[in-house]
Amino acid sequence: MVASLGNKNALILRNHGLLVAAASLPKAFWLMWTLQRACDVQCAAQALGSEQQVSILVAASATI
Repeated sequence: MVASLGNKNALILRNHGLLVAAASLPKAFWLMWTLQRACDVQCAAQALGSEQQVSILVAASATI
């Protein structure tokens, strides 16, 4: 696992979950929470079915 982690802070372990490494507990918590949230959002989006194209106007208004 150490070799797979390399200089990164997070791993997604197939069929086992998430792994994070950080210099402090608050940073590790933030990384884990953010990664878990991203996974939740991806699963929810995939449950909606096929991809939908976002119009250029919507994309432009949703970005800075």
